Amino acid sequence: IMVSVDKSSNVIVAGYQQLLGTTFDYYVTKFSYTGISSWYQHINANAFASAMATDSAGNIFVGGQTASPLDGNILAGVRDSFVTKWSSGGVKQ
Repeated sequence: IMVSVDKSSNVIVAGYQQLLGTTFDYYVTKFSYTGISSWYQHINANAFASAMATDSAGNIFVGGQTASPLDGNILAGVRDSFVTKWSSGGVKQ
């Protein structure tokens, strides 16, 4: 699990979970500085997140590995690396 705080003191959490079988899904969630959930995104893609960063505009960058095609990209090997950008409002870009 990765935790980051943006310039507005919001808390962003990213990680991965194994739900059923042997595949992993990753998630990103954002909480206001008061602890209220702003948004949650769950990516069902046999992928796990292992790095996260935010920028001064509030965008969130999540990196990791996937063993499945992700975001319309074809899997080039057994596992591929990925970086996904999320807006401060939780929209994948």
